[in-house]
Amino acid sequence: MIRSGRLPAGPDDVVIDQATADQHGIAIGDQVEIAAARGVATYTVVGLSGLGNADGFGGATVVAWDLPTAMDVLETDGMIDGVDIVLADGASAEEVTTWLQSVIAPTMEVVTGEQLAEETKDAVGTIIGYIQSGLLAFAFITLFVATFIINNTFAITIGQRMRELALLRAIGASGKQVKRLIVREAMILAAIASVIGIAAGFGVSRLLIWIFNRAGAGFPGTESIIKPRTVIIALAVGLGVTFASVIVPSRKAAKIPPVAAMRARSSDSRR
Repeated sequence: MIRSGRLPAGPDDVVIDQATADQHGIAIGDQVEIAAARGVATYTVVGLSGLGNADGFGGATVVAWDLPTAMDVLETDGMIDGVDIVLADGASAEEVTTWLQSVIAPTMEVVTGEQLAEETKDAVGTIIGYIQSGLLAFAFITLFVATFIINNTFAITIGQRMRELALLRAIGASGKQVKRLIVREAMILAAIASVIGIAAGFGVSRLLIWIFNRAGAGFPGTESIIKPRTVIIALAVGLGVTFASVIVPSRKAAKIPPVAAMRARSSDSRR
């Protein structure tokens, strides 16, 4: 799709993608050097292109010539890899596909836009699957480390609140009540932290898209989708990991004897 300028119409004309032009400060009318099969040549930029509402083509630099120039520059020996066809209003894709298949050589293939989109989606999905597996592995490692950090944090804070918890025991609180108090505090903190984490994750995703687009990745400008399932899983994991981490410290807190409230406070008042 031509964003600005015009299509190439001669051996000295070239069209480049908008993202590359923005990245290198190229404007319509500038001279650019392009390396191709027959060597490096200088062309005049007569137009800037994009893909849908994206300025780039997945991070690739795209150049376009008119057909004779492209075949000469790329040394295709008169061969063409593919042809894009736009249907007229009211035309049937199935009828056009059937007719084309009957008039082209048997070695050629005719595919509709929907078929091409499915093939591209499957290829991209395979790559994303590998990335997703790596991110999930990293997430499990992070959860494992977070469990120990949360456990140590509550163990330290409970040790610092020894007199407070012992005083609760002294005025009649049972060990189960103290345990429930610690668990309840942990769940409240976990819920707040999980909500903040979901919001931060959304912000990080938008930041990553912005960074990749600045590098010319050309992600489409669609809105991010947060499914209810994502929120539920995030909350469940946050609460579950915290609950598992606080079980041992809460049991220790339940065993604090009431007499500990009458012990002398330590002279070390550092946080």
